[in-house]
Amino acid sequence: MSAGLSPRTPFAAIRWGTRPDQEVVRGVLADLGTTRVDSPATLVIGHVAAFDLRDLASSTVSTFDSGVR
Repeated sequence: MSAGLSPRTPFAAIRWGTRPDQEVVRGVLADLGTTRVDSPATLVIGHVAAFDLRDLASSTVSTFDSGVR
């Protein structure tokens, strides 16, 4: 926040990304120090962290054809 980010800036901590047991913890930077985030995790900071893309991904996966065989 000393770099100019608002304490209300969203974050998402993603553990085991892309796996069936993926875990996502969301919050705002002001609460990051008191939020439990287990490792390993990827931390995403900014407005994109507020989006929950699971619904979009599940509807897209069934229609996506990468062409790779």
